Amino acid sequence: MTIGHLWYVKRAGAPKGPFPSAIIEKNIALGRILGSDLISSDGATWHAALEYPDFDVLQKSGQQPLVHRRLDERQVERRARPEVDDAPAEPRRGPDRRAPEDPDTVARRQRANRVWQSLRSNPGQLNKTPLLLAGGLIFALILAAIALAPTPRTNADCAQAPAPGVNWEFCNKAADNLRGAQLAGSILRNVQFAGADLSDADLRNADLAYADLSGAILRGANLEGARLDGATLRGASLVNARLARASLAFADLTAANLDGAIVAGTNWRQAIMPNGVLCRPEEAASCAPRP
Repeated sequence: MTIGHLWYVKRAGAPKGPFPSAIIEKNIALGRILGSDLISSDGATWHAALEYPDFDVLQKSGQQPLVHRRLDERQVERRARPEVDDAPAEPRRGPDRRAPEDPDTVARRQRANRVWQSLRSNPGQLNKTPLLLAGGLIFALILAAIALAPTPRTNADCAQAPAPGVNWEFCNKAADNLRGAQLAGSILRNVQFAGADLSDADLRNADLAYADLSGAILRGANLEGARLDGATLRGASLVNARLARASLAFADLTAANLDGAIVAGTNWRQAIMPNGVLCRPEEAASCAPRP
């Protein structure tokens, strides 16, 4: 789930970027961006990377072997092949900040690379040893399945009916009719709610971080104390919605309708407001909700 901003990163020296939020989150998970590093959405105002939404959650998720294996793009053995490319390996210009891989992952990749190299070095062998080719392909498919294994999630039950405290994390509820649904305190992180009708729904204190609510209807919905950090609300209708004490940090509200919404104590930090202006805490006018 993207936040909708481009980011600059700075550790020592000149800043780098901008990078999309997906790249930032990936590098936080892999330990390449530290909490002490600096990030900026405009290249002028800098914050500690630790302030990035869910920095600790992303960092911990990257420590899970399956998640780390899926995110880490390294192909160390294939990076330089002098015997094929007649070119020396390109030396790194700085320290390798990537987290170390576990020995099992390295061993599996080395075995796959040996099969791959043997097939590449002798094309005629393909006709002589079809079994070897088939075995190599099967092994590659197994590695791909492992690498693309989904990130372990919480015990979500997408089939469960709407109820307070329900866990729908990562579920697809796009275009669903959820008028008046009782979802107070529910776990709705990363849920696909695009085009859903949540009119008059009770979403008090619900966790909707990174949820996709593009074009959703939230007329009269009660979102008091709800967490919508990083949520996408592009074109959503929040007419007469109650957003008191809700957090919409880094949310995207482009073209959203906030007519009559109650926004006392709402956190708009770094959110994209309905008029397309980025909310800067130091510029109060930029954070004023406008239809």
